[in-house]
Amino acid sequence: MTPQHDFTARRALAQHCAELLPATPPARDLASDCAELASRIASELGRHLGAICGGADLTLAAGEVGRTNTTAFINRLGRKAAHWVTHISGGAALLMSLDHAAALALTDRAYGGTGEVPEALPETLPLSADLTVRQLEAACRDGLERVFASSGADVPALSRRGTDLGQLDPFRGKAECIHFDLTVTAEEQASWTIVVAASLTDMQAMIDCTQLAAGGGQSGVSADAIFHDPLGEPFGDIALPAVAVIAELTLPLARLAALTPGDLIPLSIARQVPLHIGGVPLAWGSVGAQDDRVALKITRISENLPKGINT
Repeated sequence: MTPQHDFTARRALAQHCAELLPATPPARDLASDCAELASRIASELGRHLGAICGGADLTLAAGEVGRTNTTAFINRLGRKAAHWVTHISGGAALLMSLDHAAALALTDRAYGGTGEVPEALPETLPLSADLTVRQLEAACRDGLERVFASSGADVPALSRRGTDLGQLDPFRGKAECIHFDLTVTAEEQASWTIVVAASLTDMQAMIDCTQLAAGGGQSGVSADAIFHDPLGEPFGDIALPAVAVIAELTLPLARLAALTPGDLIPLSIARQVPLHIGGVPLAWGSVGAQDDRVALKITRISENLPKGINT
């Protein structure tokens, strides 16, 4: 036996052109994927934030995606801002922030004001502004749920809120984060911004989650379908002091000095008594009695209420 052989091919070996060979998938760009996710979030939140701006038509625009050292990013946001962390896919944490100036302006407009804010911003938001932020948090959570609903991910859950990012620890010790701004513009109102950020690994997890559900149609959810009653919680539960002055009179100083128990002072009660809230006449009514108590029967509602107050 001779172990050496010469093999000859019976036909020409196949030579495939490059077009027929499986293409190597291009390297994924986290920034461009994040920009696509930001656009989806902006589109969905635009359907959920209308009630916070008094039912005005909104446009949301996602800004340029940035990649930053987490320490520098936290220092840039500062302490005069409200922050909340939402857990989305597999525990991925998404940070959203609203500065105190925007929170105060939104609150002022919600109560019929023009949105003006003081030059010196408070370190801690007043209760009314904190309620506005809570309403914004809930609206953002509902919008994020629509973004991730078709992917089978867990329902987004608000986990932590506060003004100290060091305590919130949204990036869980990671050195870098990726972030973008959502600029909200409403008709005849100054624009305001929600800052959105996550660690690189958490943002990648959220992008993977949405890409699994790519191709799903957009929901036709409107702000009216979500906020059925603009006077519902939390603002509907705020107690406001209402004042109805039944009678006013003037007495001489000598008469006042001579008052003794048992004296009778005649009172002239007006036919129409105004009901005031914060010095603003809300309604008028006639004085009567009900269940052995003085009562005011409303006969007329003011036609000059501040903008934003409906009756």
